[in-house]
Amino acid sequence: MQRDSPPAAGAETPLEASAVIVVRNGEKTIVRQLRALADQRQAPPFEIIVVDNASSDGTVAVTKQWAAAGLGAATAITIVDASKRTSIPYARNLGAMAARGRLLLWCDADDAVDPHWVRTFAARVFEGGASGCMRAWRPDGTPAPDVFPGGLQQTNYLPHGSNCNMAIVRSDFLRVGGYDESFPSYGCEDVDISWRLLEAGLPMEYVPEATIDFTVSTRTRQVRKTFLAAKARIAVALRHPQSLGTETLSAGVFIVEAIRQTCLLPMRLARPGQVPRSRWLRNAVATWGRFAGYWTYAVRRKPEQRIEVTGR
Repeated sequence: MQRDSPPAAGAETPLEASAVIVVRNGEKTIVRQLRALADQRQAPPFEIIVVDNASSDGTVAVTKQWAAAGLGAATAITIVDASKRTSIPYARNLGAMAARGRLLLWCDADDAVDPHWVRTFAARVFEGGASGCMRAWRPDGTPAPDVFPGGLQQTNYLPHGSNCNMAIVRSDFLRVGGYDESFPSYGCEDVDISWRLLEAGLPMEYVPEATIDFTVSTRTRQVRKTFLAAKARIAVALRHPQSLGTETLSAGVFIVEAIRQTCLLPMRLARPGQVPRSRWLRNAVATWGRFAGYWTYAVRRKPEQRIEVTGR
């Protein structure tokens, strides 16, 4: 862990918030987010935590160069080395351990927070967690209003927030054990921790004024993310069996559905009808992700136990 600017006078007392960015190979995008944090208006004292999760590009160098020119509204910036494991839950926990703020504010390196983002969360979140509004933009700069509906993400069990725009009271984060490091390296750790907060009797609220500009992934990355997220969903379901309701997880059902979706895909791509071709493709990819998740976490039973963060 390296603190790249000295704490301001009196900063030994806890700060109000810590904006935590987990990043891997983000040299081309992270400065935009850092500038957005530096431009915060009427924000209480807060710091920036950049957690480098084994970047092979110039992410750390670019971050240091930006920090040397001034932090703007931020009190300090800390770069955390999380290169031992390329795992988002692991990296998030290291960021939380390095943070000094009452609030953990999670955002991503390829997005940009609103100028009042820190102030809004700090004024609204005093227990549990909250998630804000995502204004989605495609890579070509056009808006994508259909990506995120308003409010928390709804499921058949409990709602959940999104890590790209989430606040969690640090003491409550530790109370529920932080992010589960036995989870897949990508996908659904925000679902799991939201549910664990709610199951512990803590709130998970929606704060629409806490807004970010979200960058939609390219089509290639969307396909990969769809597979990994679907795989991780099975891990979440097994961790929270009450979320299944009357549904029964079955390898046979998953493999039959995956084969069916794959066989239908050429026809659907040729004649998509009112459904975008990309959605048909993601549906087919998701079925294989769910089968992979069932095979990994139900058949092979890997991992069998939750790995929680402790006071490391």
